[in-house]
Amino acid sequence: MPAILGLDLLLLREVAAALTRREWSLLAGLLRFAHLVAAVVAVALAILVSVAAYFLTGGPSTALMVFWLAMVTVPLVTLIRLNQAAMRGLDRVVVGQLPELAVRPALVIVFVLAAYLVLGPRFDGVWAILCLLLASAIALVVGAIQLILQLRAAVVAASPIYRIGVWFRSAGPLLLVGSIIVINRQIDIILVGALMGLEAAGIYAVASRGAELNS
Repeated sequence: MPAILGLDLLLLREVAAALTRREWSLLAGLLRFAHLVAAVVAVALAILVSVAAYFLTGGPSTALMVFWLAMVTVPLVTLIRLNQAAMRGLDRVVVGQLPELAVRPALVIVFVLAAYLVLGPRFDGVWAILCLLLASAIALVVGAIQLILQLRAAVVAASPIYRIGVWFRSAGPLLLVGSIIVINRQIDIILVGALMGLEAAGIYAVASRGAELNS
């Protein structure tokens, strides 16, 4: 959420508005602005948190390596969600959700099973995160191709117009709302990890997500 800065919700709203008003230059500027800002912030945050984790944990370890690899996925997931928000703004809701909700999970399962069959007992958390990283990269490419194919030729050829101040002022409250939603979804996992350890938190997270299928 800090990486995406509320720009996903901003895209959802402003892309639909620009499309209705046929403001192709503004739409082109908005998409470039959102992706560039989110990518820079996501990379900076991933580096900052990775460095902080090194000093807080007291040095290299397997858990730290897993955490560092997980931080690499932050910019990828950020851009995936921006592409998804733009697709929703273009009224391509179902198609726009496929990279994150279908392509990425399916590839993770395939890659994890393949790695486990090849590596056997050597398969560990590092390999699992590498599978997630590869699946995320492929999902990002799929989402980017979808977005490019859905954009009108007029948007691609338009000279971008930027309203940076307006966009930042609008994104702030949206970031707050989105952060509250994410905190509510993750606080239980964080508490389990703090009280019972990483392994218990991992098992609980899987069970919790599985239970959502029944709701």
